[in-house]
Amino acid sequence: MNPIEPYDDPDAGYLVVRAAYGSPPSPSQTRAAPLPAGRRRDSVGVRALRVAVAVFGVVPVVTGLMAVTGGPAGMLDGQSTTPTVDNEVRFLGVYWLAFGVFVLWLVPRVGRLSGAFHAMLAVTFASGCARLLSVLLHGRPHPVIAAAMVVELVLPPVLAWWRYQLLNRPRSDRAEIVL
Repeated sequence: MNPIEPYDDPDAGYLVVRAAYGSPPSPSQTRAAPLPAGRRRDSVGVRALRVAVAVFGVVPVVTGLMAVTGGPAGMLDGQSTTPTVDNEVRFLGVYWLAFGVFVLWLVPRVGRLSGAFHAMLAVTFASGCARLLSVLLHGRPHPVIAAAMVVELVLPPVLAWWRYQLLNRPRSDRAEIVL
């Protein structure tokens, strides 16, 4: 007889593997394994966080594509610029697009990849700080860019706090979260 037998614990939200000898399992005999595909039960809070992160990822994909294909002329004010600035905007547009793709890749992994999630938030916050430095040195940008700066400075701490709250609830309250 196999000493370890899996069972589905509907209250825990994941497959539990424990000793099959009838006695309560010790901590060393119990481990959590993700439910098979299609069996996840995400809480409303987790789904909402994933939607927020997905929207957060779509914006750089769209604006990155706009920067690559339109350059500075395709941006908000449409002023002509130098070839060097055009080249730099298109170059950085690729990185912005790649960042958006990374954020979208991270959406289903929000609960599991803590380091990647926090790195994404740190990069976003640092981008907002760079925009703020530009405002301090050169003045106010277009209102859309100013709004982007506010989002980049406010949203990362909010998302980090939100994720922390979801993952650090008492076990019975977070039973539906699959890490």
